[in-house]
Amino acid sequence: DLQVEYVCDAAFRDAIRETGAIFHDVEDICAEHGINFKEMLVDCLAEYAEDNSGDPAWGNIFGSIATEKLIPVFLDFFRSLSPKVVVYCPIRCPYAHFASQVLRIRDVSLLTEPGPGSMIREVRKFGETPGQLAERIRSNTANAKAVEGIRALLKKVLSLNTFEPLCHENYTQLNLVATLQSLADPLSEKDACVYFAQGNKFEFLGPLRDPFSPEETCSELMDEIREAVYTRSDIVYVSMGQI
Repeated sequence: DLQVEYVCDAAFRDAIRETGAIFHDVEDICAEHGINFKEMLVDCLAEYAEDNSGDPAWGNIFGSIATEKLIPVFLDFFRSLSPKVVVYCPIRCPYAHFASQVLRIRDVSLLTEPGPGSMIREVRKFGETPGQLAERIRSNTANAKAVEGIRALLKKVLSLNTFEPLCHENYTQLNLVATLQSLADPLSEKDACVYFAQGNKFEFLGPLRDPFSPEETCSELMDEIREAVYTRSDIVYVSMGQI
């Protein structure tokens, strides 16, 4: 039998253990390497802010400083577990993907945003286009140093969000998307060609139902769910804010 081991914040410890999975606290894993996980993330934002005007919060998603620090941590962690496969978030946990690549462990990404096109929406939160943000990332001294560190560690030339499409190197061969394809954010033809060339496959895993019609409302969907509950029908329902 396969054993599931889950790395997460302590707030989810009980819920994860109730599933039968083994829980690992990300803060404990980092502490073994002398890293205070939460303080490190705050310090990274301060580094991004040193030579860039504006909100440095872009670093939480698109920056490389934390990734550089966490790749060695998870290299050691994966070596200790010898997992058969690693399932990771391509937006928040790219370090897990890069560590898996080094160790040649099969990995699968689980994207809870509505497809890779959702990065355009994330960029707009900072009032910029993807090209403008990529330029901001390229010009950030602290981030550039981290990018060079990751390239040296992986012995691989990566753009790491200094060029579009943003986050494209965070994906692996098989990428699961927790929504219907009909609800996915649009992906430009140019970006789609990049993912195709990289061999990235995106599988959309939404509710087993017909795609939404333009006239359908969220309340109608909830009526279907209530009816299923009343008739004791089996329900598999994943909501990541898409519905």
